[in-house]
Amino acid sequence: MRIKIFIIALTITLLIPIVETRAKAISNVTSYQTISETHLIIKNNDDLKQYDHLIAPESLSFENQEVPLYVTFKSQQKALLNFNHAFSDELKKISEIYGLQELTKNNYINYQSAINAMIDNDLTNVDRYNQMLEFIDIFENRYKNDEIISQVKLAESIRTCNKEYLKERINSLTPSYNTDTRKNKLERKSNLGMPNLTGAINYAKKYAEKSNTLYRYFPYGDCTNFISQILNNGGVKQVTSNSKYSGWWYKTESNYSHSWTVADTFSKYMGRVKYNVSWNTFRSKLVKGSFIGKDDSGDGDVNHMAFITAISSDKKQVQIAQHTKNYIKWSNSTGWTNIGSKGVYYLVR
Repeated sequence: MRIKIFIIALTITLLIPIVETRAKAISNVTSYQTISETHLIIKNNDDLKQYDHLIAPESLSFENQEVPLYVTFKSQQKALLNFNHAFSDELKKISEIYGLQELTKNNYINYQSAINAMIDNDLTNVDRYNQMLEFIDIFENRYKNDEIISQVKLAESIRTCNKEYLKERINSLTPSYNTDTRKNKLERKSNLGMPNLTGAINYAKKYAEKSNTLYRYFPYGDCTNFISQILNNGGVKQVTSNSKYSGWWYKTESNYSHSWTVADTFSKYMGRVKYNVSWNTFRSKLVKGSFIGKDDSGDGDVNHMAFITAISSDKKQVQIAQHTKNYIKWSNSTGWTNIGSKGVYYLVR
């Protein structure tokens, strides 16, 4: 009997390191889908290696769920230095027009908005400007990854079962490679329809070229704030919460949800479908009241949002209302018709 007990105990002792090792290995495994997507993103952005090597950081694991990270540059400093040299003329021009300091890691978001505005003003150089947006889209991913990692570490350090707000925060930050996220959202919420389409369109037309003083205005990134206002004025009820990372809501100029103002979070919260197609093909799917997004490099992060207010009589153009740059224009006079070979469109909601 003692021999049997000894053998059992010895077996358990020997198995513990194996189980622990296996658990650690599982937590470090990147899913096949994420591997496929990140490698495809690197391949599609192969020309960006002129600035620095692209890397696909290993996914994290949190409560048995994979937490993917974005593709980014190996060295931010080297990439930015080479980019500043390659686009010195364009950056100087943008700096002078918009009163910006030299491009750094601290003001790249301002340059991103300015470049989008330049595209709408100067369609002849759209290819060069798109290349700049592609770079910034990948460049910003290092900081997105840093935030994801910090939130996962924070969640792991909290010894409580109530981690839902942190899960929502992490989910709002991570890349989404799913091509269709609308179905589950439509099943989960009953208020996604637009009860008052006319009200939404009228609001978009009224405030496309100016801001509504009842809301905070973001000079270098107001597109999603404007889109949320349109949706709200279309009769869609806000989903309020005590956490800015939960629901979709606006209370005051200093108190609003992440999903209200951030394009990628808004699109994931409302549900989105990815279209890796030409503008003409994508345009054919749009109707009055469509919310559209674009991802400059195809890295799984929506960078910009707009709203469709009308369809031309010949069905060949749509009227687009957006902020940053603020306008309401027919599509052939905007940068939406050409977002570059790597960019992808999204139909949101």
